[in-house]
Amino acid sequence: MEKLKKYIESAVTGLDAIQRAPIVDYETDLRCLRIGDISQLKQFNEWGFTSTVQEDVSQFLIKKDDNFIARTGSTIGCSYFSKKSLNSVFNNGIIRLRTTKEMLPQYLSFLIQTNDFRKYVNNVRMASATQPNIKINDMLDYELEVPLLQKQQHIVNIVRYTI
Repeated sequence: MEKLKKYIESAVTGLDAIQRAPIVDYETDLRCLRIGDISQLKQFNEWGFTSTVQEDVSQFLIKKDDNFIARTGSTIGCSYFSKKSLNSVFNNGIIRLRTTKEMLPQYLSFLIQTNDFRKYVNNVRMASATQPNIKINDMLDYELEVPLLQKQQHIVNIVRYTI
């Protein structure tokens, strides 16, 4: 058994939803992924418009194969996998995970949807006065066995065609 962090190249929370990536009531060329978008399975064109500085756009832009996990609220642990790069950033209620070369991003996507992972998240989440949340490092301490890439690809192919 190894910890998830061994297979994660980058794990970050997104932009502050009020100061750095607020939802605006006018059309822009940039969207913002929020927890509600993930939990309600909203399509990209339903995500809110936002406006932020170019430095934040380049650092928090959603790229193909990014995995996202809600880190706060009642839908903690719900996830989203980006099948393509999107002209969107994500807010700070969400953790973005990018894998190392030893783990396929699609494999991670399926892994974080398992009952075992969700149970782990519910066990390590921190209860607070306002809402539950999970720290990145606690989530990355999840223990798992990761097969070789060829086996991961086989699993991805099977799961992809059964859902």
